[in-house]
Amino acid sequence: MAARVLVVEDHPANQRVILTQLQHLGLESEAVDNGLEAVERAATGGFDLILMDVQLPLLNGYEAARQIRAAESPGERVQIIAVTAGAQAGEEARCREAGMDGILRKPVRLSELQQVLENGIIASVTTRRILRLDARVWRDLFEQSRATDPGLLADIGAQFRQEGPHLLAAALAARAAGQSDEARRSIHRLAGVAGTLGLARLAHQARQAEDGHDPAWKSLPGEMTRTLEVLQEALAGLDAPSWG
Repeated sequence: MAARVLVVEDHPANQRVILTQLQHLGLESEAVDNGLEAVERAATGGFDLILMDVQLPLLNGYEAARQIRAAESPGERVQIIAVTAGAQAGEEARCREAGMDGILRKPVRLSELQQVLENGIIASVTTRRILRLDARVWRDLFEQSRATDPGLLADIGAQFRQEGPHLLAAALAARAAGQSDEARRSIHRLAGVAGTLGLARLAHQARQAEDGHDPAWKSLPGEMTRTLEVLQEALAGLDAPSWG
């Protein structure tokens, strides 16, 4: 499964070039053209990397990065890379102070973008911990399974693959029918079950929805689909875990 990248760039030509480069590297991507939209899209979750221009309309990249960091829950940290044409002294330090993880200079060259990925700024785009599973929770569950209950992970994982979509469907149906209390109950249960199994991003999105964030509600079906794909991959690899 490819990583998902949010490109925050207000110039159409630059945006098109970067999106084409990411496609060439096999990454899924989408673009917004101002800092406010970047904060809103980041809040919906589902991104593994944000390429952030620093000079943006409505809200500059530095402040957008700060707001994204402030909204992240414990254990959640999307990688943010500044993209800038500037070369003034102290700019890299300013980007890092705002919560960004690195910097790319414009014009962005394909080889430099690829090096950013290969140098581990987003590590391996196929590792489970970047793709929505909490490695610490899974390591603990695996050790418990190995010590006392060999079928634990496989059983609760299989149960969630059946129960999770039903809980989400019930929550969405109740919300559509105006049954807000029932919707909150169902989404609260989904958040709890997902958290227990270490499905960190899905649990975070469900908590956001429970708190009344409309973008989280809209993103949950897609997040559920991606989480189930990763969960299936993880369960298939239980014989050779790598929860480091």
